[in-house]
Amino acid sequence: MQILFYMDDYGLNTGTNNNINSVLLSDKNNIFGNIGVMATGLAVPLKAAGRVNYGLHFDLMEIEPLSAGFKEYKKKKMPVNKSRLLLNLLSGRIDRKNIIEELNAQYKYLQSKGFTIKYIDSHQNIHALPVISKCVAGFAAAKGLQGSIRSTKHISFDFRKNFKMLVFDMLGDKNEKQTLVINCPGYGLEYYNVTEAVLRWKQFFLKAKRVGLAQLGIACHPGLGLAESRIYTSLEFKKLLEENNIRIARKE
Repeated sequence: MQILFYMDDYGLNTGTNNNINSVLLSDKNNIFGNIGVMATGLAVPLKAAGRVNYGLHFDLMEIEPLSAGFKEYKKKKMPVNKSRLLLNLLSGRIDRKNIIEELNAQYKYLQSKGFTIKYIDSHQNIHALPVISKCVAGFAAAKGLQGSIRSTKHISFDFRKNFKMLVFDMLGDKNEKQTLVINCPGYGLEYYNVTEAVLRWKQFFLKAKRVGLAQLGIACHPGLGLAESRIYTSLEFKKLLEENNIRIARKE
């Protein structure tokens, strides 16, 4: 099994950027190789550019829109959050061509800032939503990134609730290798020390092996705190990966 570690939301705000920089400085094991960048004025290529890949962290909710269509949507206060976005998509109030226009605008903006985009994912996993998923797939194919869209098969668990797992199989490509992305697993990590957290990961890896999981993505959100990164950059976690023959990969 191989793992791809992601840090999401770079460019969202100053606090998130500072935490991501802090994680990279403390990451002696080169765990974090993929950074999702949002198309904002706060997005500036990192000094560690040689050891990380950048992805477009596509968003239609929180950042300022860059295209004419979505600027008009914002004037009408749509979309505001993920549920409203989904409702507007299903009702046809948001046009497919406007999604592609905004996607292209965000991609070009990051290129103009000096980023080389190696993969595509999205804020709050909106690329799993109807219409958007097809727009992202078509756009990625046009840019030669069709194999570099982060999987929309997500699992989330909460360390505070006895390692309870909630599985969401959302529009995953049936033809891809069996993959899974753990989204924001830091919930509750502040209640455990490194040793306790590593033991819970050991339980997860045993289950993953039993089901034949080929590739695992772990999406971290340093903007919410540094508890996650302290686990993954620890020597205990590195040893756990080695004991289970788990390879660290990067999104290419």
